[in-house]
Amino acid sequence: MIDHGYFSINHAASDLYLMDLKTRTYHKLDINSGYNESYHCLSWNVRWFVFSSKRLDNVFSRPYFSHFDKEGRAPKPFLLPQKDPLFYDSFLHNFNIPELVGGEVPLNTGMIRVKRVVQLFPGGYHKYYFVIAVQYPEYGYVIE
Repeated sequence: MIDHGYFSINHAASDLYLMDLKTRTYHKLDINSGYNESYHCLSWNVRWFVFSSKRLDNVFSRPYFSHFDKEGRAPKPFLLPQKDPLFYDSFLHNFNIPELVGGEVPLNTGMIRVKRVVQLFPGGYHKYYFVIAVQYPEYGYVIE
């Protein structure tokens, strides 16, 4: 919840709240940090959820997971584990919109197109980034 604008990923004041749909009351979750907590996604059974947070360094948003216990409390979230423990120290991209899916996502290598883009700056500085497009037969290409 944030008191202004739509792009909560850019505001440190954004926090996660939980609303009781019967009473229409809501409260701030204890798992919020002093940094940005933003986009969230609930599992199909509404027990687990993932959200983006900048709590690690206040620069990059990363996917954190938590769940609701029987009393409706969410314990301390954990960062999506990676094979390399230093992965998040060198991965310079954001996880802005993490999603939970309930099954296999049909995808083959022929459906993915990656384009490397180089941006040149004065003084010889280069910035590299990748544009990824996934082809879905019913939608064409979707740029991510």
